[in-house]
Amino acid sequence: MGFLSQRCCLLFRPVSIIGALSFSKINWRERILVGWIAPRGIVAVAICGLFGTELVELGYADGALLIPLAFAMVFSTVVLHGFSIRPMARYLDLAVNGPPGVLIVGAHRWTIDLATRLDELDIPVVITDSRWHSLRAAREAGLTTFYGEVLSEVFEHHLDTSALGKLIATTDNDAYNTLVCTDFAPEFGRRSVFQTGIHRAPEDRSRHSASQTLGGLPFCSDPLTTDDIRNAYRNGASIRQTRLTDSFGWDDFLGHHEQAPPVLALVRGNQLFIGTDIPKAKARDVILYLGNGETDSTA
Repeated sequence: MGFLSQRCCLLFRPVSIIGALSFSKINWRERILVGWIAPRGIVAVAICGLFGTELVELGYADGALLIPLAFAMVFSTVVLHGFSIRPMARYLDLAVNGPPGVLIVGAHRWTIDLATRLDELDIPVVITDSRWHSLRAAREAGLTTFYGEVLSEVFEHHLDTSALGKLIATTDNDAYNTLVCTDFAPEFGRRSVFQTGIHRAPEDRSRHSASQTLGGLPFCSDPLTTDDIRNAYRNGASIRQTRLTDSFGWDDFLGHHEQAPPVLALVRGNQLFIGTDIPKAKARDVILYLGNGETDSTA
């Protein structure tokens, strides 16, 4: 009985799911994957307690086996499909094989420069803004953009975020940045959402500080605000990059500057590090920083 029920789950459930999606716009690869991982056994577990008891009362001793059989079926399918979903997705060419990218909320001159640098390093980048004209430079640079409200259902339905692993909120509204980071934290992870520094006076820090469960991590080790970066741009600064080597290390990089520049990101292979998560730089790392007037140092 238990073996038959498991065979039914493994065979008939995928067939029914694929049949139900036959007239949808979902491609055949996605239909197979959905049919393979579709929920199964949940309803059986819910009603086995009721029917099992009634069967025992009616004289069917095997009714007591319904509950353990149902749980065994659910456990086996969860384990089987849990361990097989990644190989199945890779076989169907549905898995994301590239490096995790970054979603930048707020199109400014400096965020477009940062996105361009990351794009050149083969890090997927999407810039989103609710102002069409703000995205013009990003579109001209060939970057992937989304015009609209990032917190809307339209964003959820029209932009595939499976290739994105980090978020940077850079708008001029601190409360909005906090809201965006809080909303995306369950999807990207609490340590993968970042926001620019909060606009507040030092003496009012306690009055304006939010709960630690809200918002994102600091985008930069220095508490830079969007105004700070804009002012730096007005004074000739821009987003620059340096690739470290065995002969040109971190100390050499610092020696090229009168004071340590704000490091915005570090790329190590296909990994992107931002903010307080940036590790100690080593050879072959690429450092993205806010530099003033120097040429890129790439040794």
